Amino acid sequence: MAYIGKSPGTGVRNRFIYTATASQTTFSGSDDHSRTLSYTDAEFTDVFLNGVKLNKSAYTATSGTSIVLGSAASVNDILEVLAFDTFSVFSGEFSQDVTIGADLTVDTSTLVVDSANNRVGIGTTSPAAKLTVNGSARALRSDDNTQYGDFGQDSSGGFITTHRPHASLYENFRFLASNNAGTVERMRIDSSGNLLISTTSSDPRNFTGGASGVRLGSDQPEFAVGTMFINRSATADGDIVSFRKEGSTVGSIETHGGKLQIGQGNANVQLSNADDAIIPTNGNGTVNDNAIDLGTSSARFNDLYLGGGVYVGGTGSANHLDDYEEGTFTPVFTRVSSAFSTTPTYSTQDGAYVKIGKFVHAEIEIRFNNNFSGGSGDYLIQNLPFTAANSLQGISWGLMTVFNHAWNFSNTFGYVSGTDVILGQNMALASTTADKYLTFTVQYTTN
Repeated sequence: MAYIGKSPGTGVRNRFIYTATASQTTFSGSDDHSRTLSYTDAEFTDVFLNGVKLNKSAYTATSGTSIVLGSAASVNDILEVLAFDTFSVFSGEFSQDVTIGADLTVDTSTLVVDSANNRVGIGTTSPAAKLTVNGSARALRSDDNTQYGDFGQDSSGGFITTHRPHASLYENFRFLASNNAGTVERMRIDSSGNLLISTTSSDPRNFTGGASGVRLGSDQPEFAVGTMFINRSATADGDIVSFRKEGSTVGSIETHGGKLQIGQGNANVQLSNADDAIIPTNGNGTVNDNAIDLGTSSARFNDLYLGGGVYVGGTGSANHLDDYEEGTFTPVFTRVSSAFSTTPTYSTQDGAYVKIGKFVHAEIEIRFNNNFSGGSGDYLIQNLPFTAANSLQGISWGLMTVFNHAWNFSNTFGYVSGTDVILGQNMALASTTADKYLTFTVQYTTN
């Protein structure tokens, strides 16, 4: 059985009996029953001489092992000493369980066990939780003699401290999770003050192969994630992400009417899935019609690739430019009814065109290097790049040059039919000599 103080078998009083010799004043050592005199406090001793209790002034009891009478005893006097043990709290180890059936208080509020509520208080007599530590100080420390961690609170609020004495670097602060398979690290604040999530690396931006992690630091955040979800839980429209420079807003990603909007001030674009369109908008999500430029005079985009057309100067069908094209083609000079008996050969056989919408402008230059002849019917030039919308579209003789006087221009006319330029029979050969030139332009429309 465990106990506090002396063993119950010893009792709380020791009795010593001595038979005096002649003129004896000091009594110590073994008594008449071979018990050695010993006491712990003179205040808790009573001395009797022949059955009469002596006043404490009649003897001296200070050594703990002897009683000295002020007056000598006579031979065969009987001296009896009663020594009472003083109560003291047990110091040492309990060898068995100890059960306390009520509250336990150590030094008023140093330690309080509230048995009614199953609570423990340190520095308080009224613990409010399973463990309550009161006071502005470190409440808990884990120490392995090389480094330690503190948990507590002070006037600035709660704190957690990790510390390695005599080291110049700060310690990592880690958050761990464990199960029956082991322990893993979920998050840490590293020695540089970076918050690392799902990684111990301070550089997750270079992760590959599906590795993930987040670093939040004082310089720049880094994310290596599969998909990042940012949710505006408020029912009203507004910012999802706001971007700032030294406290001033420089842009935002917002939502308006279920649509995503990106921009700054009144220069925003809204992505509308319902309209299959990118819409210029103001900061409040309303349409900003005919007010936002694409680039500036000194800050231009390069190429613009469109599968459809462009509305220039208006929104009607008449303003719709659906095609612009530049290219070359190879014109062939022949006759309608029957081909030349001597086929022309060319030193120059060039055709170039510009197509704007339905309008085609073509330039033709042909140089012959042989004497061709024969054939019948109108002269024509084949291989225009696009088919004319209607027959009998006229030729614009913006420039027609004849060298070596090989052509007779009297009553010359022409028109476009299909992909041919019909020149007419009145455009007769005045000479059959080689080195003849023919240059002119033609304009027509397509469907």
